[in-house]
Amino acid sequence: MILTPVFALALLFPQDGTGPRNWTTEDPEVQFVEGTTSPRVDPVGEWSGQAAISVRCTVVADGSLEDCAVVEESRPRLLSHRSARVSVGKMRLALGEDGPKPGDSLTVNVVVRTSRR
Repeated sequence: MILTPVFALALLFPQDGTGPRNWTTEDPEVQFVEGTTSPRVDPVGEWSGQAAISVRCTVVADGSLEDCAVVEESRPRLLSHRSARVSVGKMRLALGEDGPKPGDSLTVNVVVRTSRR
């Protein structure tokens, strides 16, 4: 039996919505546990203006986040990757019926504004 490449991919990666999903903080179904604060990301060096960094983590069964990694930066090397990963990793989701599930990922976008010191 010969499968066409598209059909073979459909068998390997079903599109039924049951696989892990990547959520963002902008998704209305994403809710945080009371007391969770916005992540603090430290600037590197002296600079002024605005920079953004995006951190993606895996959602755990208790709503915590693990395996956080920086996935995008608007202005490279201006923000501390370590502080971004640690701060976002301290956030905790309120898991519900319609929102993120364990095994999904969450991308948190953080904008930092600073002025030259």
